[in-house]
Order: sequence, then structure tokens, then C-alpha cells
Amino acid sequence: MKNLSIIFSCAFLLIISGCEMSNEVDTPSDHTLKITNTLNTVDLDGNMKQVKVQPNFASTKATNSNARKGDGTVMINGHMDWYPNDSDNTWKKSLNAISGDPTSGKGQVEVKSNFWGDVHGSVMCAYAEGNEAVVAMYITQAPDELNIWYNEGSIVWFRLTDNGEGKNAPADQHYNTIWYYPGNFETIEEAQDFLMDYTCEDLFWYNWGTPRDIAEGNFQIK
Repeated sequence: MKNLSIIFSCAFLLIISGCEMSNEVDTPSDHTLKITNTLNTVDLDGNMKQVKVQPNFASTKATNSNARKGDGTVMINGHMDWYPNDSDNTWKKSLNAISGDPTSGKGQVEVKSNFWGDVHGSVMCAYAEGNEAVVAMYITQAPDELNIWYNEGSIVWFRLTDNGEGKNAPADQHYNTIWYYPGNFETIEEAQDFLMDYTCEDLFWYNWGTPRDIAEGNFQIK
């Protein structure tokens, strides 16, 4: 089974036997700190961490030359496939009509997997600098007891890289780590209130591991 299936196995062991998760503090440099709390991360190798985060004031990046101008709205569309032409392992992600700024957004995210089942999320915010973007989604539909991050009512953040268009362009990328809140919200409105302290701009500056080339598909970040 490829690496993504390891995540499912680790999540199952965590639920059943209380698998130990590492703890660390992730403090972005050169930014004003706002609050301290805990979010979780998981990567494609199944490594899970509880991270004490200290999100930043969004205004600290207002003068960055790579930040979006105007109202800061980001537009994202596209799709990806980790395992094209592999019937034993499927993992596809679609981004549909996403638009957003650091604290709000709209659009849909769909994940389809033959070993995870189908997951659907509503976009909560989006933030981009240069050709990279972070998106947060509120999970509105997921199979029961799928895993501890893709649960209905949870928030998941992920990061993408748009490496251009055309047959000679390098592959677009999805970072190998996602962030998620270790809890659930009854409504997206409650989740949106929580997100004000964990905006897409705040999360942009944290550790996302390494970007991984997608095997098929592309993203457009505008």
C-alpha cells in the first residue's frame, strides 16, 4: 500500500491504542505573536504531531511584495490525482470555484479515495503569496470514523503550488503536510468564529513539510 494508506492505519491505531504523538512549538520568525494554542498536523508518511502554534496578526504581512494587492482575494481552481491509472490506490482532490481572502471564502473541495471514501468540504478562507496558496475547508461530509482529521465538523488547512501552465511547465505541487483542528464544530458559523484566530494568512507561515509533485492534473492560483 502506498504512503497515503499508512495515514489511515496510523489514525486507526491512534484511536484504538492511543498512539503517541510528538509535541513541538512552531513559531514563525519575524512576526508579531497573537495567541498560543494547539493544532495538529499529519503528513503523507503518517507522522502526526500536536503543535503549539502562535498565529500572527494578519497586518504584519501587509507590506510584503509577494502578497496579493487590492482586497486580497484569491481565485483557485483545479484538480489532482496522486495515483493515475492505479485501480488499487486512488486519491483525487478537486477544487471548485474557490475564491477567498485570509478570513473568509467560498467554493468546494472534494476528495475521492477508494480506501478513504469521499470527503466534501466548504472553503472557509484562502491566502496566496506568489504562486503558493493555503486553503482552509470545513468538512461537511465524510464517512463515519474515517480518521481523526477528515471528520464532519472539523477544519483542515492545506497548501498548494501553481507552477504554471503548458506541457513544458513543471508539475504543480501539494505539500505533504496538512493542518487540522483536533475537534468538531456544530456549524460552519462556529468554525468561522474560531478561524479568526487561525486565518489562512496565519497558517501560511508555519511548517508544511515539503511540496510533492502531483502525478496528474493542475491548479490555477490567481
